[in-house]
Formats: sequence, C-alpha cells, structure tokens
Amino acid sequence: MRNSKLWIVSATLIMVVVLFHFGAIGGTAAQFTGQDPSSDNVLRAASFPDFLSLFPGTSEGSRGLIAQTDGEGNILLLDYGEVEINVRYRFKDMFRIENISDSALDVTAEFSPEVAGFFEKVELTVGRHKGNPLTLAPGDEAKVKTDLKIPQGTAPGDYNGKIFISAEDGFLMDGIPVLITVI
Repeated sequence: MRNSKLWIVSATLIMVVVLFHFGAIGGTAAQFTGQDPSSDNVLRAASFPDFLSLFPGTSEGSRGLIAQTDGEGNILLLDYGEVEINVRYRFKDMFRIENISDSALDVTAEFSPEVAGFFEKVELTVGRHKGNPLTLAPGDEAKVKTDLKIPQGTAPGDYNGKIFISAEDGFLMDGIPVLITVI
C-alpha cells in the first residue's frame, strides 16, 4: 500500500515537471521598476514602453510609409498596401525598435498566423548584426525588415493580422496590427 502511494506521488511529480518543461503549464512573473511618484503606489509594474520604443522606418508600400502613425509618432498599423500575387517585395526598414532600458534585451519579432504565410522572413538589424531574436544593448536601435510574397492561389482581398514584438522571453510584448491588400 505504501509503495503504491509513493509511486503515485512520484508519477504525478514527474508529470508536472514534464508539462512545465514543454510549456503546457507555466509560472507567472512580475518585474517592478520602483515607486510611482505621481501616486501613493509604492511599486509600479514594468510595461513594454518602459523598455522598448517603436517608431516608423523608411519603407513604403503602395499607400505610402508602411508604418502608419498617429500625430505623435506612435505606430498604429503596418499597411503594406496593394500587393500582387507571386511578386517578392523587400522592406528593409518597416519600423524600428529602440532599447530604452538600462540592460540588454533579447528582442523577437513574429507575425501572427493570419499573415505569417505571406512573409518569407522577418529580421532585426543593428549595424552589421542581424537575427531574430537579436540582443539589443541599452540605446541600440534595430531596423525591422522582411520579405513579403503572396503565394499563388491566394484569394484577392484584405488580410489582417499582427506582428508581435517581445523581449524577456515574452514577458514584455506588444502587437502591431498588419494590413495587406492582395490584388
């Protein structure tokens, strides 16, 4: 009887470790950046804008700059405009990511499933260094570039998705809406 209970406890513990390792279950994390002087709060939780700043690049689509902004330069949408099927479009500077924190961050850019099949790759570059993910030192500014090619057989129309920018293994994440008009 005692051995069977020990076996059940051991098997349960092993299952929890395996599920945690493969991401089926996870922990929670929080990072605090200090006291908020504008309120009575003792601690203020960290957020994406405390670490990374996003701003438009120079790449253009058929409707102008890809990175559409509000009046203050905040990116609201990546609009690739009208694109043809089976034609490769290269965008070397869609938008930029700046590390405004005081520590190095591993930054990743990834398209959502709704539009991921239209992009051959997405890459971050700082000088001669490139990759995805890419480590950004404090003050580094990375250009985000990609190749877009609509596969044969894609129905014409508007396609919406997002590009997710993340750091700290997904602890810090922001999503920018993406619009592609296939003609």
